[in-house]
Amino acid sequence: MNQGVAIIWEGDAIFANFRLPGDNKTFSGYIKQLCLKEDGNFYLSVANGHQIEQIAFNELTSSIKITINATCYSFKSLCKNVLKLELNKILKFADHVRKQLTLNEKYIFTFDLPTKVFITIKNYLKSKNIIFFIIMTKHPDEKSFKTEKCFGSD
Repeated sequence: MNQGVAIIWEGDAIFANFRLPGDNKTFSGYIKQLCLKEDGNFYLSVANGHQIEQIAFNELTSSIKITINATCYSFKSLCKNVLKLELNKILKFADHVRKQLTLNEKYIFTFDLPTKVFITIKNYLKSKNIIFFIIMTKHPDEKSFKTEKCFGSD
C-alpha cells in the first residue's frame, strides 16, 4: 500500500453502465482503475466525460449492478470475469487491511471528574510520623476545587 492506496487493477478502459442501489440512479463511464484504500473499501475510478468519479464498494454489502455489453455483473463477478482478478487473493488482502484498521483504532473514554480527591503526604519528623491530608472537593456547579487540610499521625 502506497500512501494509503493499493492499486488492484489498472488497464484499458472498459465502458460500463452503473445502477446504484436505493434511488435506482444510473450513469455510465469508463472503468479506469480498481484500488483498495486504507479504509478497507474498494474504489472503482470511472471516467465520465472530463470528470473521474470514484465509486466505493464493500464487497460484503454492495448491491450495485454493473452492465458491460448487455451482461450484468456484481462487484465480485466484475473482478473475477471481466478484470480477471484472483478473487480469493484480493479479498484476503482486503480482510488484512480491515483487520489492521481495527487494530489501529483508538478509543477515547470520557468520564465525570471525581468530586473528592485525597492526596496523602508523609512527613517524617524525629520519631513520629505526621500525615498531612489534602482533601479537594468539587461541587458539580462550581469550576474550581475547595481545599481542606487535615493532619493526623500514625
